Amino acid sequence: MLLHIAGAQPAQQDTSPQKPSSQDRRYYYPTVKSASFATPFTHDFHYNSEAVSHTRNLTFLKPKVNGPYFDLETIWDEHTYYEFADRSVQHTMSTMVQEPYVNHVPTVSHEHSIPSPCDESGGTPEMKTTLWGV
Repeated sequence: MLLHIAGAQPAQQDTSPQKPSSQDRRYYYPTVKSASFATPFTHDFHYNSEAVSHTRNLTFLKPKVNGPYFDLETIWDEHTYYEFADRSVQHTMSTMVQEPYVNHVPTVSHEHSIPSPCDESGGTPEMKTTLWGV
């Protein structure tokens, strides 16, 4: 069982007679006040908490439906190598979905250049996070 619970985790553990199984997962979201934090277009919707809960749902469900499993960091490293170091369109496209697209999102930062993740340092986790937009 997977539970997403609004509010902080209680100070003491649940003392109910029904003991949770080792497969039970409870996640607490201290910054939200209502269970509708994951329902878009409601007053209590909280984007960041919903995004985390969605990822946790997928992590919980994938083993139960036998995948699919992707190592996104390895795929990203391969993609950026082909795009920036190897500069091979064919290889870069092989790391993408069948019909890739670019979603341009305007920002207020006024930065127009994207740092290459393939410089001498080999890129950093922070750079990957920035380029992923997470």
